[in-house]
Amino acid sequence: MLLPMNRIKSTCRQKNGAFTDQIVPIDIEEVYVDDNGKSKRNPILLIETKDQELIQFGSIGKLRPVFANNGSVTAGNSSQTSDGAAVF
Repeated sequence: MLLPMNRIKSTCRQKNGAFTDQIVPIDIEEVYVDDNGKSKRNPILLIETKDQELIQFGSIGKLRPVFANNGSVTAGNSSQTSDGAAVF
């Protein structure tokens, strides 16, 4: 039960402002071409793990492994895409 307790603690601390100087919103612009061939721009504001409180902790243990049938990596204990994107 380390994962749920860790997420609960970090969510509470984040709500209380413990990480205010460490979590910085990032403004980016998504550019794509729509079906009519016109370029579209969408401003996006990214904020680190703002929806952790939506997690239902009882269901995390029921998630299936992602890479191997008997593996241990699930959507509940792996990094989100934005963590990997931060490398670039």
